[in-house]
Amino acid sequence: MKITTDCRYINASGIGRYIQNIVSRIIKEDEFNFNLIVQEKDINKFGFLKHSNVNLIIDDSKMYSVQEQINIPLKVPKSDIFWHPHYNIPILPINAQHIVVTIHDMYHMVNIREFNLIQQIYIKNVMKNAVRKANKIITISNFSKQEIIKYTGVSSKKIKVIYPAVDTAQFKALEDKEFLYEKILQKYNISKRFILYVGNVKPHKNVVGLLNAYAIAKKYLPNDLKLVIAGESENFISKITNISKIISDLSMSSDVIFTGYIEDADLPVLYNLAEFFVFPSLYEGFGLPPLEAMACGCPVIASSVASISEACGDAVLYCYPYNTDGITQKIVQLAKDDNLKSTLRKKGLEKVKIFSWDKAAEEHIKLFKEIMDKGGKPLL
Repeated sequence: MKITTDCRYINASGIGRYIQNIVSRIIKEDEFNFNLIVQEKDINKFGFLKHSNVNLIIDDSKMYSVQEQINIPLKVPKSDIFWHPHYNIPILPINAQHIVVTIHDMYHMVNIREFNLIQQIYIKNVMKNAVRKANKIITISNFSKQEIIKYTGVSSKKIKVIYPAVDTAQFKALEDKEFLYEKILQKYNISKRFILYVGNVKPHKNVVGLLNAYAIAKKYLPNDLKLVIAGESENFISKITNISKIISDLSMSSDVIFTGYIEDADLPVLYNLAEFFVFPSLYEGFGLPPLEAMACGCPVIASSVASISEACGDAVLYCYPYNTDGITQKIVQLAKDDNLKSTLRKKGLEKVKIFSWDKAAEEHIKLFKEIMDKGGKPLL
């Protein structure tokens, strides 16, 4: 069976983790031959070339561009299945017998007014195209499944929910934390005691709400308990001036630390060192950061909306993200309650065991085989 996959998003945060973990597992299946579309800078990354059944196709088209709409269809060789791990599959015909698309969430449709007119036209048409063309749609939660149905009208039978997971080989509780303090905290100029947020500062992540809540909570917290905003520096560019002004207006310049880009090996260490993790997002298709924190034994405060409760169950302390006072209350509560921290720590470590990348990869493989069984003989 010949499968072509667009892997250009492999370095992105959420989608990137999904691609890395699924592709790295399914390419081990010798019965499949894979064409992986990658950016030139990623040719020697992720161990792709170790597998004899993998062929790399180079394409550096910009994401969400006219260029990718033209280039990708031209570069896809004759395939049994073209699997795109994001909704922006090409509108032009693709040289594949079947098409599978992963739609992680409906953020772009839900928040369509955040985009200019040209972007809105692009989003609506490309999303419509993806749903129409796909023989099967993969999504990452039942919440996202219902959102896809709501905004596109597609039949529920066309959608397959496959939960993502946390790589517990990378994200895990570490024993020698004291040794890690000096190395990692100095590297990112972080104080010894801190509350952690991981992600970008897009409006739906509700970082402004977190900052306002922390500003109030600070009056009831130890003076040395800082707030660390961790994530790729380029994600901050469009919003950093506004965020910096907010921090200044709240007189918190010495209390809030922006780390910029965090190396993959360092992120689990930050989760381990944090007093607790806060994730006040307004919209998520699944929400991996809370699970990453839980896998590291870090207590979590998380938003009660969207898919987050589906992913986290009873292993986190929930806050209503539209209520700043509510977020403040949960921050103060968890900061002062060591027993609650211990309970959440234990529940979190158990909860993450439910999700498995191996299982997710197996479900992708099973789906590909089912599509081919129903659709004819694979290419030789």
